[in-house]
Amino acid sequence: MLIYGLLSLLGLVVIIHLIWFMIFKRTFTPVLMYHRVTGDTKKDDVRFIIHKGKRLDLDSMKVSPTNFDVQMAYLKKKGYQTLDLKKDFHKPKTVYITFDDGYEDNYLFAFNSLKKHGLKATFFITSELAIKGLFMPIDSNDKRVENRLLTTNQIREMSEAKMQIGSHTLTHPWLTHEGVNIEDEIIKSKRELEEIIGKEVTTFAYPGGLYNDKVLELVSKHYDVAVTTSLGESFRKKDETPYTIERETISSTDSLLMFKLKVWGVMKFIRKHPLIGLLKKVIKWLLRK
Repeated sequence: MLIYGLLSLLGLVVIIHLIWFMIFKRTFTPVLMYHRVTGDTKKDDVRFIIHKGKRLDLDSMKVSPTNFDVQMAYLKKKGYQTLDLKKDFHKPKTVYITFDDGYEDNYLFAFNSLKKHGLKATFFITSELAIKGLFMPIDSNDKRVENRLLTTNQIREMSEAKMQIGSHTLTHPWLTHEGVNIEDEIIKSKRELEEIIGKEVTTFAYPGGLYNDKVLELVSKHYDVAVTTSLGESFRKKDETPYTIERETISSTDSLLMFKLKVWGVMKFIRKHPLIGLLKKVIKWLLRK
């Protein structure tokens, strides 16, 4: 009985914290991370890779055009504004929409939906691959037209339509690995993109969300803001560096409800709140009894 009493108390505390979090949202502004918007799927023999030590389904990185349009329609209906990423990115009723890699389907499907709903997004481009018409490293064994990257003309058109263009390096290496020319990957990519769009490029996305002190120092000298993936187990504070902005991944399996939970910050709360972790451990312990 004592265990169940403690479990009930713990659940009550979590609910209280969730209500507080949902009302005040002192540390949360949703920055959404997409990769692809397409209905295309890979064959099973090229669909799975090892990514940062774990098995990754590449199709999980794709959101169908229909689902993406429904998500954008929801944001528009609820009155969210979408802005360029800047240092002071905490704004009321704001969602930041970002895309990594720079696939052509971003232009063919996402761009049209964004324009339709009067929204904007930030597109992080792997500049050298796009300029040379090459494929992403993860598509090295699947060089179909469906996996092409944006052309320079498409990048320019999106920029002229008020979409923000950011750097995702030249060739998408892990910047923390030895032998990577981080100066070229970080600085040259910025210059290449600026030549394409005729504007200053102020935003950067770390490939794989990976960085170290040297990478962080270099990025902070040449960009105003940089984004990663999800970090650690603690909630971000407003006065933390604008060079490690966390994002919420939107995947192929996300229902509209799951999308809403990510926009509201509920999924981040569940992922990071220490009491949730403790609650999971208690439940696992009880199930073993």
